[in-house]
Amino acid sequence: MMKTQHKLCKFENKTLLERQLSEQITQILQAAILARGQASLVVSGGQTPVGLFKLLSQASLDWSKVWITLADERWVPPTDLASNEAMVREHLLQHQAAQAHFIPLWQAGHPSDVIPQLEKSLHAITAYPFDVVVLGMGLDGHTASWFPCSAEIKQLWQQESYVATVQPQTAEHLRMTFTPKALLNAKNKFIHVVGQSKLDVLEQACKEPCVDLMPIRAVLEQEDVCVFWSLS
Repeated sequence: MMKTQHKLCKFENKTLLERQLSEQITQILQAAILARGQASLVVSGGQTPVGLFKLLSQASLDWSKVWITLADERWVPPTDLASNEAMVREHLLQHQAAQAHFIPLWQAGHPSDVIPQLEKSLHAITAYPFDVVVLGMGLDGHTASWFPCSAEIKQLWQQESYVATVQPQTAEHLRMTFTPKALLNAKNKFIHVVGQSKLDVLEQACKEPCVDLMPIRAVLEQEDVCVFWSLS
C-alpha cells in the first residue's frame, strides 16, 4: 500500500484559507505564463470554492493567457441550476478573469460524440500536464466525479483517455469527468475542503488502502499535494 504524501494546511476560517490559496494559485499561473506564455487552471464546482473564485477573479494576472476548465461537470446545459459551468461563469469569469479562456465540458450532443472532440480541443489549446488543479471532496470520499458507487470506478484508474463519463448511483445526472491520468499528473494539486466532517473523511481515506472505496486517496498518494482546510 502506498503511503499518503499530502501536506495539510489548516486555517482558522475560510477567509484566511481563500486568501492564501488564491495568492498561491496566482503565483503559479504567473510563473507558467512567464515560462511558456500560457497557463492552465482546473477548478471544481459546488459552493465551497465560491469565495476563492471571487478572489481569483480580481487577481492581477494576464488572464488572456489562462485556460480554465472544470474537473468534472454534470451532463446538463449551463442554463440548468445544477451546472458547474454556470457557477464558474458567475463567480470566477468576472472582473480581471473575464479575459480568461473557458473550456466547457458540457457541449450539445451525445457524450460519446463530445468526448473525442473535447480531448482534441484540449490537446490543441493547452498542454498537459495542467498547471493547477483544485479539487473538492464529497463525504463519500469521491473527488471530481470518481464516485465509489459508480460502475465505472475500477476502469477509471486504467483509462488512457483524459475525459470519461460516470453515472453515480447516489447522485443525480450523468457526469463528465477528467480521469486520474489527467488530474493526478497535474504540476500543482490542491484539495480544498471546509468543515470537521471533511477532515474526518480525509483521515479515514488515509487509513483506507482501497482507492475504489475512497477515490480521494489516489490524490493523497501523489507527491506535492496540499490540502487546504478550515473548520468553517
